[in-house]
Amino acid sequence: MVIRAGWNNTAAALLELGDVTVDDEIKTAVKRAASKAIKGDTASGVRGIETGELIEITDVQGVKSGQNYLMDIELAVPGSLSVEQINAIERAVRERAGSKVRGVRRVRVKFVSQDSKYGDLSSEFIGAEISPRSSPEPEDEHDHDHTHDQHGRKQQ
Repeated sequence: MVIRAGWNNTAAALLELGDVTVDDEIKTAVKRAASKAIKGDTASGVRGIETGELIEITDVQGVKSGQNYLMDIELAVPGSLSVEQINAIERAVRERAGSKVRGVRRVRVKFVSQDSKYGDLSSEFIGAEISPRSSPEPEDEHDHDHTHDQHGRKQQ
């Protein structure tokens, strides 16, 4: 029993140090807080945002970094919303999730159009088919001549 308890504590500590994904309980709490920020909740007297009925939470992910949670929330919104409206939505979601879910220290909100074909946060990752080696032409950072004379001096 002592070895098993020690192993469980060691595994939990290693997972915290290794920045692992958050468990479903935290994701659900963040989604609930974001939903209340957007749509409101009459039972608890929380007022939602003006266009809340048009917004859908499509994905919630996160990483546990030590004792902190770094969360990503994807929202599908109408393409007609202004930048000011988008900023208000982002602020409301971030403040509500950060104040209502213990340990949440960062909330990144990604907005997608409701008409978009992209529907999850995994679309942010660089595909395996894209690499610096697959670039059709070299990208030199410096434009300079590499011609040298027979003594290794740069030619004019």
